[in-house]
Amino acid sequence: MVTYTHLYFQVTALEQDALEVVSLFRSTKNTFAPINRIPPDVLSLIPDYWERQDMGEDLIALTHVCRDWREIFTSRPSLWTHLACADADKTRLYIERSRFLPL
Repeated sequence: MVTYTHLYFQVTALEQDALEVVSLFRSTKNTFAPINRIPPDVLSLIPDYWERQDMGEDLIALTHVCRDWREIFTSRPSLWTHLACADADKTRLYIERSRFLPL
């Protein structure tokens, strides 16, 4: 006998599978975007040309574009060494990402 609870969990599992397929599809589709033809080492240099005082929110926004960009920009400790200290969570994040570099 099939219960409503059993059906609910089956539907929930199917929904999760569908979300994973959509995520994989979007990720694959994004690899064909022209911006993603820029080599990661070149892309990671873009913030070097920004004014330092305007960089904070823009840098965070870059890490929210896609998984690849997040990896590229969070793996450059030198981008995370200038702290505004106005927001405790943001300051903690910058300290973590700056790794071994002086702040």
